[in-house]
Amino acid sequence: MNQQQIEKLRKNFILLSTLAFFLVMLFMGGVMYLTNQLVLRSQIRRSLNIIAENDGDLRRMENSSDASDGQYLPDDHASSFFEAFGFSGVAELFSHFRKSQRYFSILYDKDGEVEAFHSNLLEFRDADYPYQSAEKVMQRTEHRLFPIRKNFGQYGSFYYLITSRENGGTMVIMIDCSTEINTSNRLLYTALILVVLGTMVSLLIVRILSFHVVQPEIRNAMLQKQFITNASHELKTPLSVIRANTELDQMINGENEWNQSTLRQVDRMNGLIANLVMIAKSAEHDDTSERSALDVSRILHETTDAFRPVALQEEKSFETQIPDDIKYTALESDLRQLVSLLIDNAIKYCDEHGKILVTASPAARSRQLRLSVSNSFADGATVDYSRFFDRFYRQDESHNVDRGGYGIGLSIVESLVEKYNGTANVSWKDGMIRFDVVLK
Repeated sequence: MNQQQIEKLRKNFILLSTLAFFLVMLFMGGVMYLTNQLVLRSQIRRSLNIIAENDGDLRRMENSSDASDGQYLPDDHASSFFEAFGFSGVAELFSHFRKSQRYFSILYDKDGEVEAFHSNLLEFRDADYPYQSAEKVMQRTEHRLFPIRKNFGQYGSFYYLITSRENGGTMVIMIDCSTEINTSNRLLYTALILVVLGTMVSLLIVRILSFHVVQPEIRNAMLQKQFITNASHELKTPLSVIRANTELDQMINGENEWNQSTLRQVDRMNGLIANLVMIAKSAEHDDTSERSALDVSRILHETTDAFRPVALQEEKSFETQIPDDIKYTALESDLRQLVSLLIDNAIKYCDEHGKILVTASPAARSRQLRLSVSNSFADGATVDYSRFFDRFYRQDESHNVDRGGYGIGLSIVESLVEKYNGTANVSWKDGMIRFDVVLK
């Protein structure tokens, strides 16, 4: 894992941790607010029902004999208050309830004419306001497909209840809930402020902790790079000795299958060491200041021309579709290495007498580059392509070395693509395997 990957991991850790905290805080705040709303609406509706049961006038409660037996007592308080205070306590409770309610009610007869108006603790600058409000809330039920006996809702700072009367008329009750609504709004604003502040604080804390979280990865990356460098250096000496001794044996005893096999394995090990060093270099921190505007068309033509004889020698067709004047800002060595690895992989794993195709074009967005390398691969329908960019992975389970691959070429391609915040994908269709690379 290189420096860019570690930094990406740290940012993802910060993002996911902060997002998780935000969602938890938002859920808790939402539950608190919705619970408060449900309780508030339940209490308001209960109060409206009590007023409706008294025909829109709470003054009837004190004169009604039903008040003494707790008929109008709210369900969640009836038994407790009745047991605690007796009948006199119930009467005092209703007296306090009546004196604290700010409401008005309008009673209509069956012809829609106003029959009575009741109000408590409310004063209106416009005497017609209650009647206009009642008309507007009644209009809300006119468009319903099915008539209902009761309709409950909110109108401004009022909650209303529309109910039918026994004589065929209608009663509209509107209770002033401005205090309750303001309290509910304050709770909502407080919850939102706490969610935002909590998220900002958690972002700061997680950002600080993230540096400690990625330290083991940074240390492991440094140790891995150091190990590859040291191992490569240490392996070169014995391989040089083996090559020298084998070549001396060839000079004395002549060439045979044994010393030729030894030299082939030495060459293979030297190639593997070179690739490991290449991996270590590709994981180094990229200095973007060293990048320059490149003539991509020229570089691709030069690179593909170098591989064309190899493909033709193996009797494989080699085609290119590279427009002129493609420009991209990058390191030339990175671009050449990327294309070389893709073409080399295509030649190695192309079917006999198959086809290799290299295409390039500017990506859909400006200052981006798209490269595609395809080759014939008849047996690709059942292949697991999700692992092709894994290091040391080879589709050939027998690890046949005849093709000269090490299973790390595509891993290096992925590292190079990540340096440019790009994407690398592999797909198969109609007997052709295709590697698509987009550099951003």
